[in-house]
Amino acid sequence: MTLIFRMVRFDQEEFASYTHANPDQWRGVHGLWDLVRAATDAGELDLPREDILFFATPNPGEPAVDSTRVTEVLGTSVWDDLSPAEFTAHRRMAQIARFLRGGRVPGFADSYVVQSGVQVGGVPSLAPNGFRTVRGSPPGTW
Repeated sequence: MTLIFRMVRFDQEEFASYTHANPDQWRGVHGLWDLVRAATDAGELDLPREDILFFATPNPGEPAVDSTRVTEVLGTSVWDDLSPAEFTAHRRMAQIARFLRGGRVPGFADSYVVQSGVQVGGVPSLAPNGFRTVRGSPPGTW
């Protein structure tokens, strides 16, 4: 599961300068491996991933960040899965925002979170298996 959030006041030119100077640190929509590792080693990040993933939005200076990854949650129970996943995802959103704004990542010094998803969402690639499991039908019969 994941929680997508948007940040504003992102300086895309400053970030692009960094990625041009460090081409091994950004691939398409994800990267910053060395910065994530350094922040993790310093105790600033505690994420079950090794990179940061974000996408452009129609608004300049406003990326959508998708890096909260909540694992080992099925999402079939509000009390047992979704509530703890919500707490974890929002805690990770705050960590990631602090990491991005904290001076390590160029272009985010003046940024802040402006909006987050209404709730955590499931990973679409898991849907067919989950659908079969929830319905209790064997593969290929749904």
